This record gives sequence, C-alpha cells and structure tokens, in this order.
Amino acid sequence: EALNYYFKGLAARQKAGDGTGITGSLTNIGLVYAAMKDFDKALEFYTKAAMMVERYQDKLTASTVYNGIGVCYNEKKKYKVAEIYYRKALLPAIGNSDQYALSLNQNALGENFQKMGIIDSALYYYGLALATSRAINSPADIAIVMSNQASVAVLSKDYSHALQLNLEAEKIVLEL
Repeated sequence: EALNYYFKGLAARQKAGDGTGITGSLTNIGLVYAAMKDFDKALEFYTKAAMMVERYQDKLTASTVYNGIGVCYNEKKKYKVAEIYYRKALLPAIGNSDQYALSLNQNALGENFQKMGIIDSALYYYGLALATSRAINSPADIAIVMSNQASVAVLSKDYSHALQLNLEAEKIVLEL
C-alpha cells in the first residue's frame, strides 16, 4: 500500500515539475522495493533518483540515494560495485555535515569489506563509524558497529575480544 501512495506522490510531483520532490518519491519507492527484497526494481528507482540528484545538485538526498544503490548491489553480492556507491555516498554526507549518514556509510563500507574478506579495510571503516557514532552520541549505532567489529574478531579467532565487544554492545542496547 505504501507503494501506491509513493506512486501517487510521484505523479503529482511530476505534474508540478517539482524536481526535488520527484527525487524524494523515486528514493522512497526504491526504499520500499529494497525492503521487499526486490533489488532489481529498487535499483531501477534509485538509479532514476541518482540522475535527478545529479541534475538538480540535490546534495541533501545524494547520500541516501547512493547508499540505497550500494545496499542493493551488496545484497546482490556485487561488492565492488557496492563499494563504489558507498564511497560516493560519503562525499555528500561529509559536505552536508550529516554525521548520521556518514556513520551509516562508514559502517556499510566496513560490512562490504568484511564480506569481501578484506579485514583490515573492514576494521578501518568500522573504526571510523564507531568514532562518528560516538561523536554524535548515537548509542544504537555504537552498538551495531561494535557488534560488527565483534564479528570480525570472531573471523580472526580473537574470541576474547569478540566477547568483550559483544558484552559492551549488549550493555548499550539494554540501556536504550
């Protein structure tokens, strides 16, 4: 049902010639398709949104759009392509001082590198994401990043460090 509303909104914004609104509608449609695990359809709408972002220089939406494209390629196990879009999503987040988007994309890069087996890069980006999440005092994001770091510790057979990270993440979650 959400899709129907977004498509109606898209039609109205197209009729009004509202470029930024069109971008938002396309992004929301992509988000819904991604949530439904229809990544090809999500990419179709995110790609249209990306064209609008570039056409209208919509720096506020750019990070969300590029992250969405990265997520789709990550889910399709096309990690190198996902990396390109996650990196592309970092720039507008930095430019807009959007620390939440920055943390999200740093963490996404960490996850992407972890899936590719490039542990040093995964840890690097998880470290950046943790620092950013702490700087903005986002306990939920801190816990997520620490859990991701723990999964890398398990892969590295550093079980005591993994346990320490998971216990600390759990403590944060219980305090939410």
